[in-house]
Amino acid sequence: MRVIALFLSILTVIGVLCSCSKVKQELNDPIKRAGEIITAPPKQTEEPDTAEGTGDETDAQTEEADPRSRNDGSLGCAGTIDGRTIVISIFANDTNTSWINNAEDASTRGQILNSLKLACDWLTAEAQKYGKSAEFFCDWTADQQLAYNIAFNANMVTTDASTYSLIAKTLTSGLNTAAIQKKYDAEDVIYLFFYNTLPSNPVLPMSLTHVDSKLFNIEFAMIPARFEETRTVTATYLANELLHFFGAYDIVHKDDKSPIPQEYVDYCFAANSNDIMYKFADGDEIASEIGPLTAYYIGLADECDDVAEWQLPTAERFLTK
Repeated sequence: MRVIALFLSILTVIGVLCSCSKVKQELNDPIKRAGEIITAPPKQTEEPDTAEGTGDETDAQTEEADPRSRNDGSLGCAGTIDGRTIVISIFANDTNTSWINNAEDASTRGQILNSLKLACDWLTAEAQKYGKSAEFFCDWTADQQLAYNIAFNANMVTTDASTYSLIAKTLTSGLNTAAIQKKYDAEDVIYLFFYNTLPSNPVLPMSLTHVDSKLFNIEFAMIPARFEETRTVTATYLANELLHFFGAYDIVHKDDKSPIPQEYVDYCFAANSNDIMYKFADGDEIASEIGPLTAYYIGLADECDDVAEWQLPTAERFLTK
């Protein structure tokens, strides 16, 4: 009987080990769909390794994949700037650009993270000037769930919204940020897609947010690493792009469909406005500020006299109630 009992015990242990091995494999396997692959990013080292997961994404595998956890869902992935926001960085390869697992690209990713931290810290400090608390979680070296690698079989660095459907499908089917938001008790989530472009790239960073279209519930920014000779992954550029997710408009007149009239842009010029959505310089040192109009749009202020005087758009949060 002792021999039989010992034999059964050995079988039980083997079964448990096989089960654990299967679970670990399921957690660490890349998430595949539509020909694309999402994996956790390489660690930031001189010789990056190719880790494909942190091994702690159990909730992400069991909960429904829906990146929107806002109570009303009416403001897209991100609402107002106050509160907690998760910033997810995605290093994307497409048909024209790629991130290589070498020291040079690891250094570029390190620069991006440094600039992103500076941008988030600046946003937090600006919000405090208005008596609001804005907290950001973006450091993927502290938590690998905050950054991923992805490969697309298309040209994703464009000047239009042609990539929206593919990006939205990829995010909703490949990532479950509801679990990550629960982990940080964060209501809002921002997706930044970084492309390792050459200096010949003619495309500037671009955000597709709920302000641009009510169809854009899954909001994201396409950020090339370089625009011509300019490095566009600096704190100034990133802060400007992040503000779009909370409802801020660029204070520039693009065409007749632009929500900001040329007369108001001229007024800002005459008034020497220092609003970051109107005026900013390249680099990681942010010399601009969040002005009254941008503060109104992102939820730091409930009113702005310029809106009525210049017939500017009403902040989206007032239109969705």
